[in-house]
Amino acid sequence: MLDVGHRGPNEPEDGSSTTTDEVLELEKRHRAQLLGLGAIALEMHQNDEIDADLLTVLAADVAKTESRLRLLRRR
Repeated sequence: MLDVGHRGPNEPEDGSSTTTDEVLELEKRHRAQLLGLGAIALEMHQNDEIDADLLTVLAADVAKTESRLRLLRRR
């Protein structure tokens, strides 16, 4: 029998795992975005062809994901 009075550390209060699943998915996306941004920046540096506009757009995407993660973790 499930005891609904005891939640795990990552379980939302309503008992659903939707928020936890979303956080895990966003964490994966965040790591992938950071790795991608780093790889692109490194390649640009190695080719001595820096595209600041592209890096800015990619960094903004990372920031949006970080902001969404913060919001979800506060729930």
